[in-house]
Amino acid sequence: MSDTRNTAIAAARALFLKRGIEATRIEDVRDSCGVSTGSLYHHFGSKHGLLEAVIIDALADHKRHLIAAIEPAASAQLAVQAIIASTAIWITNNPDCARAIFRFRGALESAGSTALKAHNRSELLPLIKRAQVWVDKGELRSVPFALLMPLLLGPLHEYARSWLAGRTDQAPDQHIAVFVAAAWSALRP
Repeated sequence: MSDTRNTAIAAARALFLKRGIEATRIEDVRDSCGVSTGSLYHHFGSKHGLLEAVIIDALADHKRHLIAAIEPAASAQLAVQAIIASTAIWITNNPDCARAIFRFRGALESAGSTALKAHNRSELLPLIKRAQVWVDKGELRSVPFALLMPLLLGPLHEYARSWLAGRTDQAPDQHIAVFVAAAWSALRP
């Protein structure tokens, strides 16, 4: 990714979090990061495109860490541990990216973001296929797909939202064992 694109995404993320989507203008991003308006439109097409880039960039970074963590997992239980640990550490180390995902991802999904749908399909499909192998082998409880992520990450995500909002002092990575136990309890065969 180009420096211009990275600079614009970082500036836009900060402004979206501070002001909200509606109150943030392309000109505000331009003024914040020093990238020309024309360059912003060239790279992102619109403010909506810039918001998509902010969310997809954060999701892609998280997925890179996640995939690296679960790649060596020899069992479903080790994969669950790796997913929880990787996610808790990523959220702790990238709080503004996590805030942006939690705050704006739903709006993009509701708006029918084709870029986000394509990203999710390409990034999540290998994880879904791997989970299905563990289900088929009897290492992971068979649940409808719509329940898999809430059972796996629900407690961690809820706690992370609280931490990101300043309602608790301890970062998510300080409670990995508790989140792993909850997820494994829900998903073990």
